[in-house]
Amino acid sequence: MKFHVINHNISVGYIKVIGITSSAVFLIGDTHYITASSIFDTPPEAVTFLPLVRL
Repeated sequence: MKFHVINHNISVGYIKVIGITSSAVFLIGDTHYITASSIFDTPPEAVTFLPLVRL
């Protein structure tokens, strides 16, 4: 797949972010790479694993 982009000048005067989801990307301008990462902040003792049940 070929993807050709022609960038022009961009001017952003005002941005108001009210909320954002856990899997959102907010980007203005150019970038070469976007790397996804995650943080798991729940303590291990709070996670419960139930036995798998076949359906």
